[in-house]
Amino acid sequence: MSIQIKRNMLFCLLGEVPGCKLERDILMNSHRMDILPVCDSNGWYHPKQCSYEMEQCWCVDKLTGAQLPGTKQPILSFTKDCYALQGILRFGFDAKCLPERCRTL
Repeated sequence: MSIQIKRNMLFCLLGEVPGCKLERDILMNSHRMDILPVCDSNGWYHPKQCSYEMEQCWCVDKLTGAQLPGTKQPILSFTKDCYALQGILRFGFDAKCLPERCRTL
């Protein structure tokens, strides 16, 4: 089972706990500080994620943290507008994972 499927299942099972906050909490409790995602103030994934070790940034789905295809670029030349890309994702707008949507993730 992929990490992405596990994230979606955990989020849907736990309801109101945003995916990024949940993932950060799990990783911090397992002492995996090297791969912590960046969360926004509400606990969702920040649309732009970077790895300074890999010297790359990429855009992610704010809800699931899944990397958006074709967005990974070197940090110093990163030009993607990750916020603008959120509007063309799964629901056509910035949406929370409501119970009826969890079944489709």
